[in-house]
Amino acid sequence: FIDGSLYLFAFLNVATTNLYASALARGAATDKVVTNREGNVQKPGEGVVRTAAKTSLYSGIGLMLFLLGVARPLIALYIGPEAAASPGLLDSAHEYVKIRALSMPTSLLGGVLQAALL
Repeated sequence: FIDGSLYLFAFLNVATTNLYASALARGAATDKVVTNREGNVQKPGEGVVRTAAKTSLYSGIGLMLFLLGVARPLIALYIGPEAAASPGLLDSAHEYVKIRALSMPTSLLGGVLQAALL
């Protein structure tokens, strides 16, 4: 269930690819030059990638905090009461989940950035 929680956010990757490709096509169709607040020229689609990256980081941090907070009860529910009662199993599984939970923000960000590079 821990690794599967990343699949709940697969829509970020799909939406990033779609919106970024649309922004690039729209930018190629027009010769309009867009500048940001600092006056630098902004390439088409930069805003899409920036927004998707922020969204993925915020979602990853939220997912990480959720998993760190409720990991032990979820694991106990997942493996059942007999297995949860065995010494060391629940503790080992909880350590694994904590390590995986810490990687959630970068995993979601990596997926979004990879989707933008397609």
